[in-house]
Amino acid sequence: TFARSLAAEIGIIDFDLPTQDFYCSDNAGAVFIKMPSAPRFLCVAPLSATERHPFKNLPTRPLAEWRFQDISVGLPWFEASQSEQYIPQMLNIDQLDGISFSKGCYTGQEIVARTHYLGKAKRQLHVAEVNEILPQDTDVAVKDAQSLEKCGDILALASRDAITRLLIVLQTVDDNPKNFILDNQQHTPIKLLPRQ
Repeated sequence: TFARSLAAEIGIIDFDLPTQDFYCSDNAGAVFIKMPSAPRFLCVAPLSATERHPFKNLPTRPLAEWRFQDISVGLPWFEASQSEQYIPQMLNIDQLDGISFSKGCYTGQEIVARTHYLGKAKRQLHVAEVNEILPQDTDVAVKDAQSLEKCGDILALASRDAITRLLIVLQTVDDNPKNFILDNQQHTPIKLLPRQ
C-alpha cells in the first residue's frame, strides 16, 4: 500500500500507518493520524521520543505549509475569538465526520441536531483562492461582485508562492453561481475551488 511505501521511503518500515483519512495508529509510543490530501500524517509523540530512532528521521514541514494544506482541503482553522460565531455544519465538520449525532449532551448539541435533522445551515464553508499574497491578519468581508452586498466572511487564510488560499463562510440563500470579491481597495476577485 501507499502507507507502506511511504514508511519504507522514510526508513520506518516497521510502522503501521493508517490509510484512511483521520484514522489513527499507535507505533512505538506515538500516534499517527492520516490527514486529508496526499501523504500527510500527524505524529503525536512525547518530546523525548522525537530525539530517538526512528522518530528523528521523520520528515517535517513548516507550520505555514501544514496550514496551507489544511485550508486547501477545507479543514477549518479559526481563532478563539471566532469560536461562537458558527455551528459545526457551517464549517462542514459534519462532512468531515466530525460530529456524532448519536452521542449524548454537549454544548450546542440541540442546535446541531436540529440543523442536521430538520434543516440546512444558512451559511457554509468554501475553499477559495486569490492571486495575490494577503497578510495573515486580513479582516475584510466577502462581497457579491455585482450587487456589492456582503455575503460572507474569511475564516482563515494561508499564502504560498503568489496565491492565498482562503476558507470563507458564505450565505447559502440560493444555488445560483456568483462572482465574489474581497471588500478591499483592489476588490480582489475570489475563485471558489472544488473540495479535494
